[in-house]
Amino acid sequence: RFRIEAPPGDYHLVAVSRNGDGHLGPLEVGDLFGYFDGNPVSLRSGDVWTVTVHVVEKHRDPEAQDEPGIGVTGLRGVVRDDNGRVPAGVYAFASADPGQLVGGAPPLRSRPVGDDGSFFLGLPAGGTYFVGARSGYGGPPLPGQWHGLHGGEAPLAVAVEEGSIRDGIEVLVHPME
Repeated sequence: RFRIEAPPGDYHLVAVSRNGDGHLGPLEVGDLFGYFDGNPVSLRSGDVWTVTVHVVEKHRDPEAQDEPGIGVTGLRGVVRDDNGRVPAGVYAFASADPGQLVGGAPPLRSRPVGDDGSFFLGLPAGGTYFVGARSGYGGPPLPGQWHGLHGGEAPLAVAVEEGSIRDGIEVLVHPME
């Protein structure tokens, strides 16, 4: 059950129930998600609606790009903490805009890193990217979440040619305080 008070306007109702720590970003296996069948809802002053939103459970992730094919553009690297360990639930991300590295939802995201810290991140095109890694998604990293940038405090730009994979990207992550 939920209750929302909102000003007059047109709304699309969506329900999400997450099992993990994240409250933004892509759904994880086991999360629930659904749209209200009567969207959009046109709310006028004084209106009260009672609705039911049917949800479904996400059962699996789409196929990963762990083994990219010929002509794929991407980044490949490793994520570790100061002790050389791999924190659980961390993924790599990239953006052509360094302003999106902290505080936003980076537009390009890998699957969670492997047990060895390895990641592959498919890119839409060649170009210059800034790379980081974190747990959680969207907004600034919260206390206890992992975050780090390739190059440290001053992120390094990474040039990637169209149709090639840039290897050797290293990201050192730290828990946020």
